[in-house]
Amino acid sequence: MTLSSSTCEIYFVRHGETEWNFQDRIQGHTDIPLNATGIAQAIELSELLANISFSAAYSSDLSRAHLTAELVLKSRELPVMASTALRERSAGALEGVNKQIFEEQIRPFLSSKQALHHETYIKTAWHPEIETVHSVFNRVTDFLFPLAKQYGNKSLLVVSHGGVLRSILDHIAFTPGVRWIVDNCGFIKLKIHQQKIELIDCHRVFNKPAL
Repeated sequence: MTLSSSTCEIYFVRHGETEWNFQDRIQGHTDIPLNATGIAQAIELSELLANISFSAAYSSDLSRAHLTAELVLKSRELPVMASTALRERSAGALEGVNKQIFEEQIRPFLSSKQALHHETYIKTAWHPEIETVHSVFNRVTDFLFPLAKQYGNKSLLVVSHGGVLRSILDHIAFTPGVRWIVDNCGFIKLKIHQQKIELIDCHRVFNKPAL
């Protein structure tokens, strides 16, 4: 199959704040709704993106992402299509635990030599309960690449989760010893052309030392 030579732009957004975000708890696939702050963040992002002409909108099937997308679109007559492919990185039995406990669980991997090399950083399970970065990236790009072909020379809104955005950043902008941070309602603007992803802009995205 020959792909179109056109380019698709994707505004890839992290959902607004939830109570578990506020409490520093790991969410993963657990369906936690937006809190009042998260709703306000999504409305604020709607104003920031008001002049972007989106041709379609997609979100994770988890409510925090789906409602964020609806709020960002505001009064636009554009439905939000949900997909499990856009769900957060699974953390299994670690979902619900405090972030400090979670960090203690993954510290052995992050302090290892494996974490300094791109291939092993993305493909190794940081903990037996945690989905690999590579697995997240594959399921998301398997979903995105056909859309990019379908919506060539157009812009899409995609609302997902922090771990998903970080998986993309870890693949296209890996730096040894550094971890990406995406604030609630932060986003990365991507250009997809012939199954190649380029980062062209970001909003409320940072990085920090891995340990």
